[in-house]
Amino acid sequence: MGTITCAEIETNARALLRDADPDGDFEHSSDELLNWIKEAHSAAVLLKPNVNTVNEAVLLAEGTRQELPAGGVSLVRAINNMGADGQTPGPTITIVSRDTLDNADPNWHFSTPSTTVEHYVFDEDDPTHFDIYPPQPASPHHIRLVFAKNPALPSSMADPITIDDIYAPVLTDYVCYRALSEDGDNPENRARAEVFYTKFSEALGVKRNIEYVISPNTGVTQ
Repeated sequence: MGTITCAEIETNARALLRDADPDGDFEHSSDELLNWIKEAHSAAVLLKPNVNTVNEAVLLAEGTRQELPAGGVSLVRAINNMGADGQTPGPTITIVSRDTLDNADPNWHFSTPSTTVEHYVFDEDDPTHFDIYPPQPASPHHIRLVFAKNPALPSSMADPITIDDIYAPVLTDYVCYRALSEDGDNPENRARAEVFYTKFSEALGVKRNIEYVISPNTGVTQ
């Protein structure tokens, strides 16, 4: 949750758009800008899932096939077992490839159930689902997951943005992109819109690369 308000994003966007009429006769209404600020939150998470991640115990479903909780966008990592109550830390969980499990036991989806998860399988083409081994029984337990989630959205310009303040410039760039795209028939506005979208997407990509470089995991021997 940020501290910068949507009104501050609006002010910065209007300045960049040169849409700051002191008489209030704006080209774009505040309602329009607020909708684009909301849209920017989701667009940022889509491009860079860890813009909004949660770390929580999740109750599993019976069997091997699992789904992220409502609002989940993409699994980041399964960490460890958390017991029947979701509060009892248990053994860690490791990721394996689907081919590894398939080759070891073609019938692993139907193997003997256990409440303790040993491994999980993730497919980037289906980011809201994952498989676990062994299957969960009819009374499943919890595991701790880190996953990207759609952020709660602000409801008014007085509300703070709902992702970290460091993403405020990114949200501003997205709002400018959307505003200028409204008049895409104008070559100048179309070109400016492309510039703002490039800034939006590149800022998220650059931050991802920086996070990799400074990550505590960089250089860890596998």
